[in-house]
Amino acid sequence: MRPSVTTPLAGRLPETPKPENRRTLWAHHLRILADRGISEAVALEHGLYSVDLAKEKRLRDGYPGYQSPFPYLPLHETTGIAIPYPDVPKDGIERVRVRADRTEFVRHEHEGQDLPTDPVVKIPRYIAQSKPATVISYIPAARRKGAGGTTEVIYIVEAPLKALALIANGMPALG
Repeated sequence: MRPSVTTPLAGRLPETPKPENRRTLWAHHLRILADRGISEAVALEHGLYSVDLAKEKRLRDGYPGYQSPFPYLPLHETTGIAIPYPDVPKDGIERVRVRADRTEFVRHEHEGQDLPTDPVVKIPRYIAQSKPATVISYIPAARRKGAGGTTEVIYIVEAPLKALALIANGMPALG
């Protein structure tokens, strides 16, 4: 029987994964990034990695005391690309945003059964942290080093992956 959010997991409390142990990109995530002009080297240089939010949710709900590496991130039933922000803001909360692989899933009301009455849950493509973590601009580390210069053109786009796509192609950007 697979554990559900109401059934505690058996065994001892797992260790919280260390960042260096989580930082890999699955093949389908590499394809998504490549379609946007972001190479694996650029993605890894900026700390992107694949994440299973459903697994994190099962661990958090199944083990009292488990410290998720995503304390303020809504944990939906999806996998995705984690996009960590390079700096910790003054509030001390590390920021991460996840590009979800799917934007809807079926929440099964009865374990092991697919019923036509099971609700379809819609989630955003990009999952951001909730309060007390506020949304901040994505400023890649290379841009922070060059901050203050007023003669260089810089592109301001709406999301971290768009900024990384520009950076991967030699254009300075913020997201």
